[in-house]
Amino acid sequence: MMQNRIRTALVVLASGALFTMSAAAETYKWTDAEGKMHYSDQPPPSNAKDLTTVKPRKKTSRSAPPPEGDAMPADAKPAPAAAKTAQELDAEFRQRQVETAEKEAAQKKIAQEAESKKKSCAQAQANVARLKEGGRITRANDKGETEYLDDAQIAQELLRAREVQDSWCK
Repeated sequence: MMQNRIRTALVVLASGALFTMSAAAETYKWTDAEGKMHYSDQPPPSNAKDLTTVKPRKKTSRSAPPPEGDAMPADAKPAPAAAKTAQELDAEFRQRQVETAEKEAAQKKIAQEAESKKKSCAQAQANVARLKEGGRITRANDKGETEYLDDAQIAQELLRAREVQDSWCK
């Protein structure tokens, strides 16, 4: 019973070692920014160009020619692009965060401008209503003294106030 468990554990360990060796046998080929070709068992940096994964050939005797099955047919599709590295995924995530923040800031600015325009429109409407009411209207002159407007001046102020209202309340 104990020997069966030991054998099972050894089989699991051996198969795990074989799997690890086959995974570690991948070779990456890429071109850097300066145009130099690199080969490595480590994934290339995120700015690498022309990335390909080179699979090792089956071991054959030295005198035997390479098997013809390894040659890629002309109509065969190229290998799919390698999975993105953690650095690439992180950079994409950060880019999406920046874009989202910019969109939110733009929407907030638009909302603030709309609110400001709404307040200015309400003030212009109140000013037009006050001038239409009639009665005594005052304003400060150049010297800072209070002066009362006559009917012609009130009519002129009403025209100006309506223009302001039209500009804000479109």
